Amino acid sequence: MANGSLPLMVLGLGCGLCVVGAAAQTYRSSAPLPDAQDSVWSRHMQLRGLSDEDGSDFGLADDVGQPAPTARQLDDLTVVPPSYPVQSVQPAGPIQSNARSAEIFGPYEATGLSVGSFDLYPSLTFWARADDNVDNSRSAQSSRSGRIEGDVRFQSNWSRHQLSGRANVNITGYQSPKRQPDHDYAFEGDLRLDLGAVTTLSLRSGLDIEREAANSVELRASSGTRSIQTVLSGGAQLDHQAGLFELQLRGGLTGETFDQDKSRDFQLFTLGGRVGYRYTDQVVPFVDVEMSRRSFDQGPNAQDGDRLRGAIGVSVRNREKWSGDFSVGQIVWKPDQAGQTSDRGFYADANLIWSPNALWQITAGLETSLSSTSTAASSVFSHQFTLGADYEVRRNLTLGADLSVTRQAYKGIGRKDWVSRAGLDAQYRLSRNAQLVGRYQHDRRSSTAPGEDFTSNLFELGVRFQK
Repeated sequence: MANGSLPLMVLGLGCGLCVVGAAAQTYRSSAPLPDAQDSVWSRHMQLRGLSDEDGSDFGLADDVGQPAPTARQLDDLTVVPPSYPVQSVQPAGPIQSNARSAEIFGPYEATGLSVGSFDLYPSLTFWARADDNVDNSRSAQSSRSGRIEGDVRFQSNWSRHQLSGRANVNITGYQSPKRQPDHDYAFEGDLRLDLGAVTTLSLRSGLDIEREAANSVELRASSGTRSIQTVLSGGAQLDHQAGLFELQLRGGLTGETFDQDKSRDFQLFTLGGRVGYRYTDQVVPFVDVEMSRRSFDQGPNAQDGDRLRGAIGVSVRNREKWSGDFSVGQIVWKPDQAGQTSDRGFYADANLIWSPNALWQITAGLETSLSSTSTAASSVFSHQFTLGADYEVRRNLTLGADLSVTRQAYKGIGRKDWVSRAGLDAQYRLSRNAQLVGRYQHDRRSSTAPGEDFTSNLFELGVRFQK
């Protein structure tokens, strides 16, 4: 691990949080925020209606109010993901407390810290990593590295409204090859305001700072220098229940900057809406429309333009074992530059979560995007299929697997890429406050463009301390 003052500061911050927790002696009796560290049993209980959160409220990543995926998250693509939220409209329900019986959760669940009217969940994880292609490039270079990850989640325990969020810091030091440490920072916050019995206003913000992926298609096409990429986003969403109709209005702004190449800085403005009809308590057909504007700071730019999107679909919710959203529609990209023609395409998007019993949770999704690109193509059309499964072998041992396959078609130049990622992970809980975690990840890209193929294998083993 590379030496430096910042890793020591992060380590000190993590230890300090643990000391504060020990001094406070005030432990939370309710469950932690659901995330990847929660057990499948806990998530199943939420789906069965034993929590105050709607187990059906899950959806695909969207531009509105969500931090835009970083270059590393999209492997090599800065294409904006599907821009309209697939999750169903969730009007405000009866006011209720976040407090839940701790008896639902076993002796291995984090209790968190109570600080005023907030519940905090700090964790500190030390990772050892081995990678046979650290930059996911054709000229594979192996790597040995260590990573320190500090994470703090928080959630209000107000009787009305809710504020939640998460801050995450990752510092990676390299033993080989010799290079400067990477520093990744992320923050996201959500504020829900209950304006009445049937009206809810949701405000969201996010910040991501990380080094751009070395094999980014957009980076290679622009012949630029690998940059520190900063993504700042904010959005608002208003949901209202009008009898059997569910109405939604949303808007958002996302900005991306690159410290080494300001010509790639841009903003994305989004405005959309949805009308749903509550056919039954479990089935809600809907119509969704959205328009967005992509504008580069140094313009006029060949990538400036507008995107229009429309869909019809159905949301299935509150089922005992599964819930999901399904939609079909058309998306259009209209560039500003004279002489460029509009691109369009039909798509089918879906999101499904299935919990056949208390030990299994299976998720599947299909996402579509169409956006401008810095390559010679007029646009890039992307379809992504995802599949994930978690199985709780024991109350303190969870195994997981995930798969994603993405097809990227660059219109006008005939380039087609297949990008896939498969992973296996295990989480062994030594106690409520300590875990052993491991993961294997395989990445692959097959492209019709010469020199763009790659494969990589990453192994990670870590120990996590949490409160």
